[in-house]
Amino acid sequence: MGKAARKAVGGGAGRNQPCACGSGRKAKHCHGVHRGPSEAALATAALAALRRQSATALRGCTDFELHELLDAMIGLPARELSMQLPLPALFSPELDALAAAVRAQDGERVQRHMAPVLAVLDTPVARLRLAQAVVALRDAGTIGARLAAVALADLSGGAGALLAAALVRALLVAEGAAATPSGLVIARR
Repeated sequence: MGKAARKAVGGGAGRNQPCACGSGRKAKHCHGVHRGPSEAALATAALAALRRQSATALRGCTDFELHELLDAMIGLPARELSMQLPLPALFSPELDALAAAVRAQDGERVQRHMAPVLAVLDTPVARLRLAQAVVALRDAGTIGARLAAVALADLSGGAGALLAAALVRALLVAEGAAATPSGLVIARR
């Protein structure tokens, strides 16, 4: 369907038409019509590709080995700074409450406050950043292919256990309750 036909059936303004909000700017520069996949869609596709590429490393794994790999995966943020979730400069009340629960080492409160924080911070882009760190660690020989495959499966749609561990560890370091992997203790924010 051509541009004229779309306009005739009410297909909306084109990218070069004035924006419907009345600003006078072109739609593409205002509230406009965007082309191409979103950043989140690209990140989701990249995560799926990374998972597919590494899945063969898990062939022949026993249940016991998978449990051991999952435990090792949860420990990655304590071993590698690149595996910690970047924290926002300004903490929301929900993130403050989670930080207080982490600082107090109150597992029940951590679980209660985790969901609202992850609802904001758990994005395909954040997961892809962690996945790229996993791939870099695997390629450098710091972690094995099986551990990387488990981490990539978790990040590409799994439970998000690695993301939660990355958040908790980043909060521990930011609060001065844990050292960075290199042994530095940061003064409490």
